[in-house]
Amino acid sequence: MPRVNHGDALTKIRPLVGGAVSGIKQVCRVGDVILVASLAEAIRDEWYDGITVRVLSHRAGELDVNHFRFADHGTLPHHSGGMLTAYNAHLLDEPGALEPQGLRDAIGRYIASIC
Repeated sequence: MPRVNHGDALTKIRPLVGGAVSGIKQVCRVGDVILVASLAEAIRDEWYDGITVRVLSHRAGELDVNHFRFADHGTLPHHSGGMLTAYNAHLLDEPGALEPQGLRDAIGRYIASIC
C-alpha cells in the first residue's frame, strides 16, 4: 500500500513557522515550551485530515493538544475532500493547489494564546 511521506508533507505545509522537520514531525521551541506538529490520521489508515499540535514542557510534560483540520482552513484543493492520502499527496507539488496560510494563521493564533 502506498504511504504518505510525512516529512515531505510537513515540509511543504510548514504548520509551525520557524520549525524544523525531523522524521515524521515538525518541532519548534517557543520560550520554555516545545511545539510538535504531526499529520492527524483520520478514520482510515494513511488518510490525514489535518495537523495535530502538541504543546510540551520539559518540566510538566504535555500541556495541551489541538487538532487543525485541512477542510476548516482551505489547505487542500476542494476535490481532495480535506484529506491528504497517498493517492493525492502529489497535489502538494502542484502550483497553487496547496493553500497552507489559513492553517498556519490558525496555529499561530493558538500558539500565541498559550505561550
